[in-house]
Amino acid sequence: MKKIIFLLPLVLSLYLLADSTAKQLYKSNLVIAYVNFQQAFAQEEEVQKRMKVLEEEEIKIAMDEQKARESIEKEVALMSKLTEKARLEKEKTLGEKVNSFQKDFTDRRAALTKKREEAVADLENKNKLLIESLAKRNGIDVILNSAAMVYASENLKKNDMTLELINDFNKAYPVPKPAPVKPAAKK
Repeated sequence: MKKIIFLLPLVLSLYLLADSTAKQLYKSNLVIAYVNFQQAFAQEEEVQKRMKVLEEEEIKIAMDEQKARESIEKEVALMSKLTEKARLEKEKTLGEKVNSFQKDFTDRRAALTKKREEAVADLENKNKLLIESLAKRNGIDVILNSAAMVYASENLKKNDMTLELINDFNKAYPVPKPAPVKPAAKK
């Protein structure tokens, strides 16, 4: 009960502070805009290319894991035909093989997770640089992430900079188009 009594004034003061800060921002004639980062990431070509490569790598790991599982299952099925001594020896080698596979796939997934985190961080940094440029070019004081907005007036909705960010990103970081494949020359 003491905790609730202590927290109530704290919560109330934070609310009042946030409310007064919002009113000050509104009165100060700040130009505020926003960007939908989820939409931007979905439409930026470099993001799509890098995520596709990571997804293909994830599929490769899953396929390799399935093949390894099938291989182990075949070996297990054949064990019933072995003598007791041979079966015990096979169980030992299969256990080692399973442990090796598990370590390999765990390591590969960890490396893939690290690659994904590095790619996202790099792409976020590129977007932040472009947002700074976008804000300066358009005289914007604050650009918010739309995911953090609870409410936006119709007036603020006019300041959606998402499409401009996507266009700037695709111009600044173009993805080369694959060269068309020429048919083989006939002899």
